[in-house]
Amino acid sequence: MTSRAILTGRPWRDLSLTPLQPRAALEILGDLDACDRREAALALGGACDAEDLLRGFLHRQQQGAHVFVAWSHRPEGGAAPLAVLGVDELLARGVGSAALLARPHRRWAGPLRALAYALRQDLPLWARATGFHRLEARSWAEHPTAGRLLRGIGFRHELRMRGFAGAAGDFDLYALSTDAGGPANV
Repeated sequence: MTSRAILTGRPWRDLSLTPLQPRAALEILGDLDACDRREAALALGGACDAEDLLRGFLHRQQQGAHVFVAWSHRPEGGAAPLAVLGVDELLARGVGSAALLARPHRRWAGPLRALAYALRQDLPLWARATGFHRLEARSWAEHPTAGRLLRGIGFRHELRMRGFAGAAGDFDLYALSTDAGGPANV
């Protein structure tokens, strides 16, 4: 991993990641992109608020998940929490499930593009070093920006899942393979 890697916690291109900080996560989850909120509600099987989502991330972290807060650093100083990123190991060894919940995508478009670029550079290296050879992400098929953001990070679309987890909506499965050092090739 390079010395400037975002996943080490050092600022990179006006961004940094830190381990989950509940207050910062609540700020993000309380100002969540409307489609991210709908996607979470569909995936979790019902309405959820910021506290519900935070409890979920804290629980997964206690179970061994890697959970981070992405920060957007301002030119005038200071930083604003931008997104919560979680990576859980799935039942198959070396396969992880990634989730990214962010503030409103239109209002935070520039920082989210920068985050996608930074993660495209660093996520495969971090994942490989952490023992993951494949990361999967699911997104609500009707989310207008999630697929573009995932592809910007380096994930490839694999399939559409009709009624995923009994949800009223369809979800898309994306994957990133770290064996090839980049997007999924399987």
